[in-house]
Amino acid sequence: MAEHEVRKYLFVCGCPRSGTTALWRLLTQHTDIMLGVERFGLRWIPNRFSLSPDLFVKERFFSVQPEDTFYNDLESFNSYYAQIKNNYENHQYFGDKIPKLYMSYKQLFSAFPNAKVVFIFRNIFDVANSYNKRARDLNDDTWRRSQDYREAVVDWNRSLTNTIQAMDQGFDIHCVGYEALWAHDGYEQNVRPLLKHLCLDESDNLIGTYNQLRRRHDQLESERSVSVYLTEMEKVHLLSTASIGPYRKLLERAALGLRR
Repeated sequence: MAEHEVRKYLFVCGCPRSGTTALWRLLTQHTDIMLGVERFGLRWIPNRFSLSPDLFVKERFFSVQPEDTFYNDLESFNSYYAQIKNNYENHQYFGDKIPKLYMSYKQLFSAFPNAKVVFIFRNIFDVANSYNKRARDLNDDTWRRSQDYREAVVDWNRSLTNTIQAMDQGFDIHCVGYEALWAHDGYEQNVRPLLKHLCLDESDNLIGTYNQLRRRHDQLESERSVSVYLTEMEKVHLLSTASIGPYRKLLERAALGLRR
């Protein structure tokens, strides 16, 4: 049997600005999990989807090709790649963090039939607020000026609807609510069930990282105000166009620990 055929695959996704990076930071502190940072960030696009297990063989994973992603050098982009290079083969799970991978669930599970996906979702106001902040930052050349609250609600709606449909089709998707993840009982109610779902043990390093991330979240929460970047009429637009039904359904499923 080929080397990659016995591997377990794990992917993290969620509407942009919903906490995928924080979740990635947490999960990659587990010694059994290896996740790229949009390592194959150009290969998820539905009409030219090209993710495959061959990409996660060590030699290929550390060799960036033009069609792979938006950066050319792994270690310069994120020091994480240098940290995992020498013990790459020692992980149980291999995968990637690609926010909009929810656009290609069917292709993903066709290429990785036994893959597991962790989908993180966040309330529309904070997501739209973050889109506005990035769009209005003239020093941010990685974010389009038109990518504001209007695009946020479109992305948010699609991420929820696609995920629910994929779960109803039986795909292995574990949902995590951003707010619940960083609540006072977030570790017990969210991280432990996720580790159980992945059949992984807890680790001191993971617990320590969770506590650090939670303190950082609490600090940012105390400093942030939705009103700073969202006007009254923008909030009305969100309320009139956001798919609240699917959001409520995901909240219920996440609370009950349902994966289908």
